[in-house]
Amino acid sequence: MGCRFHANRQFSCKNGTVKKVNSRNPFEANWQKQGVEILNKPILKDLIITGNPNIYGKLQFTQTEDIGDDFYLSGTACIGSAESDGEDNFDFTIITPKALERELRNGTKIILGMRTFILNSLDLELVTETINQILSRHQGETWQEVAESLSPYFSWEYTDSTHLDKDTFLEMINNQRDNSH
Repeated sequence: MGCRFHANRQFSCKNGTVKKVNSRNPFEANWQKQGVEILNKPILKDLIITGNPNIYGKLQFTQTEDIGDDFYLSGTACIGSAESDGEDNFDFTIITPKALERELRNGTKIILGMRTFILNSLDLELVTETINQILSRHQGETWQEVAESLSPYFSWEYTDSTHLDKDTFLEMINNQRDNSH
């Protein structure tokens, strides 16, 4: 069939047909059976930047401000799909070149660069824009596929979680119940 159902309810086909789909379920299951690919598209819903209040005078940063050029902060991008109220946490580090240099001078032998944004100053608009650019290049058939594709940039809160299907989960509950008697 060569068609895709995007998370924004846009249905497009290779022949150029594009239309907006108003109903969400039960048609999605039928489309999947007919070979239609349903894509999840991530969007940034919130951004949380935190630091040590003993150093910066506060825990959370909600806007761009001048805290100098020597800082090491934690970031959490709250990412979900446009069709969902939910969001998952994707963590990353924000650090300046001066803080990197200080870390190396203080005995750290190597700093691995995954999931790290290196900035000269705290600019939340730039961080938000960069995250949105990253997200615009990612989509997938399942949310897990989308989340895992973001792993070079962020640490997903469920990275090492075990995902169980309903039958396996119910079997575990029954086994636990049987073993507790």
